[in-house]
Amino acid sequence: KAFFVKSIMLTIGLLIIFCGRAQAITWKINDTISINNIKPIVLGSPKIVGDVNDKSVMFDGGDDGLIMPVNPLRGLKNFTIELLFKPIVSDSVAPRMLHIQDNEGNRCTIELRITKQGKWYLDAFLKNGKLNKGLTLFDTSKQHLCDQWYWVALTYDGTTMMQYVDAAMESKGTVVMNTMKGGQTSIGVR
Repeated sequence: KAFFVKSIMLTIGLLIIFCGRAQAITWKINDTISINNIKPIVLGSPKIVGDVNDKSVMFDGGDDGLIMPVNPLRGLKNFTIELLFKPIVSDSVAPRMLHIQDNEGNRCTIELRITKQGKWYLDAFLKNGKLNKGLTLFDTSKQHLCDQWYWVALTYDGTTMMQYVDAAMESKGTVVMNTMKGGQTSIGVR
């Protein structure tokens, strides 16, 4: 019951700007000691796999995780999150990949749903903590094979949330999202 995460890119606009800065920030998830000079809290036993030049971290889809003590979406009115990952056929039917939450209950999650046939589909969520309302995007007809690398993305332009797999939009919807405050990010767990 595992999946690998190699890279998380958090950006806004046309994949050029992050948090109002002039370039995107990329978290290379190839270590559990430090990610972009941020020391994560390690939960469970995530494993570093691959060779020296091409490492990623394998999470078990349930208990393994990295907690980053920062909210990279802080202060953003719109954003794009991209993840490069490889899902593995597993016993875990709902592995958690990314969970960003601020101190006011605003939340962004990207998760998988694994089918009995060994395929997966994307499940993305944005929640407005003040209104206690959110939007979940998923399309069970958009299933993908496990054991391959994929890019997934969640975008929010200030009114519309969209999710993509390998640059193909799979679903979208309208949601009112507060600008996030300080908080934390978890990778591999909720």
